[in-house]
Amino acid sequence: MFTTHHKGLNLPITKIKRPPKGRQSNHP
Repeated sequence: MFTTHHKGLNLPITKIKRPPKGRQSNHP
């Protein structure tokens, strides 16, 4: 129950937080 809820919330958060961070890392 907690894992599914955590994974579901972590998926969108990680995807939204990854683009901005990956973009900055790509452009040193």
